[in-house]
Amino acid sequence: MNTTKLVEPAIAVSSIICGIVLGSVVSGLMIFGLSLLFLLLNVVSGLVINLWLPKINWENEVQVVKQSFQFCLQWCLTWLFLPLQLQLFDF
Repeated sequence: MNTTKLVEPAIAVSSIICGIVLGSVVSGLMIFGLSLLFLLLNVVSGLVINLWLPKINWENEVQVVKQSFQFCLQWCLTWLFLPLQLQLFDF
């Protein structure tokens, strides 16, 4: 879960800025919570996909990480989550 360690500070800073701009602490907390929720949803869905469809035959590590069907499926799933995120952030 190294991705979450890299993204959490950016989420925290952007949530604070949005809370200041919107003038509400509750809005900032909602943005922070929803952003973390979708980050964890993205990470967990990637893990589940990689456990469900492992790529066993590979010659180097790049093929497993970036050149697999799992990566394409996770990328498409992330784009499918985007309208839901935008709908929930429209408060």
